[in-house]
Amino acid sequence: MLPLYKKYWRTFFDIAMIVLTVFLVMFAFSKLYQIAAPVFLSFIVFWMIEPIARFFHRRGMPKIYASAIASYCFS
Repeated sequence: MLPLYKKYWRTFFDIAMIVLTVFLVMFAFSKLYQIAAPVFLSFIVFWMIEPIARFFHRRGMPKIYASAIASYCFS
């Protein structure tokens, strides 16, 4: 068995490095997803609330009240 390892050690090493790299990239993206998911969700909520708040603001309501009413209507 030792001659097999001596002959193909570089191939085994390359395969192990590819597997390790894929694992580390997947691990990093899973951690990044845990951090970034609430941020993306907040942008989606903002894009849903902003047109309503803008509508109220154009009708003469102060921006702070328009945003509060739009947020209340969303929840």
